[in-house]
Amino acid sequence: MLQRIDMTQFAQRIVVDFHLKPLSEIDTANCIRHRLQVADGNPALFTDKACALVHRLTRGNPRLINQLADMALTYGYAEQASVITSKVVAQAGLDRSKGGILPLCAKEELEGLAAAPVDATELGGPIQSVKSAMHREEPAAGLSQSAPAEVYALGMVCKDEGRLREAIDMFHSAARDKSMWLKAYKQIGLCYMKMKEHQAAIEAFRTALNDQGAPEREIVEVRYCLARNLESVGETSEACDVYHRISRSAPAFRDAAERSKKLRQSSKQGSKVRETTGEHDSWFGGVMDNVQRLLTGSHK
Repeated sequence: MLQRIDMTQFAQRIVVDFHLKPLSEIDTANCIRHRLQVADGNPALFTDKACALVHRLTRGNPRLINQLADMALTYGYAEQASVITSKVVAQAGLDRSKGGILPLCAKEELEGLAAAPVDATELGGPIQSVKSAMHREEPAAGLSQSAPAEVYALGMVCKDEGRLREAIDMFHSAARDKSMWLKAYKQIGLCYMKMKEHQAAIEAFRTALNDQGAPEREIVEVRYCLARNLESVGETSEACDVYHRISRSAPAFRDAAERSKKLRQSSKQGSKVRETTGEHDSWFGGVMDNVQRLLTGSHK
């Protein structure tokens, strides 16, 4: 549209343009689970195969992902299904493509998937992980109805399996209970550390420290993690202050006292270098001023 001749003047006013590529299969699953979590639902409501089918039918188009997932939720609600399987997605996709306006996939394939019985192995994905993590026999409920400790445990499972974004979502849900605040945000920070997102980790650790009622031992651990990340982004002055605070409250805690000492020495050495450079600049500037005055006098 922007390449049309009558849009030339408008296109000239666009400073930056970027083409958004379709989502990958992993991103599609993460998108679905993130939106469920934001809506206070269970991020594991869609099975892995269901997410994979949504990606294949929509080719990773975010608008179509939202539409098909929403239809699948409606179908699942009508059937009182505890999880959304690939069969439910196929049924929703088949009805969506019947009008021919937006064919998502070959009609024969969708009909086969919709008519096929539920694959028992498909239920051994995220929902089974929830059960094993919580040691419960009943079907997994929405995260908003689960005990914070259970949601936290589920987050630890996701973290151990390397599904860090999902783990972060779980820990955010657990943090809604003030008793889990520090523990949950500490884990969020550790997840961001693993992803090398140090600024996000710093914010998470700072948020964790807002829990004034947490045990001192846990607070010291979070402060140490905060200081390490501050070092990583070059905030050495603040990192030094945090290490110093740790060494005062817990002198033997890891290498906090040693790191504080090293950072203070580095800071002093940097100050001496700046002072020496400043004196040199001042002396050189004075010489140049004298030369300039002599040249001005000779012209007169």
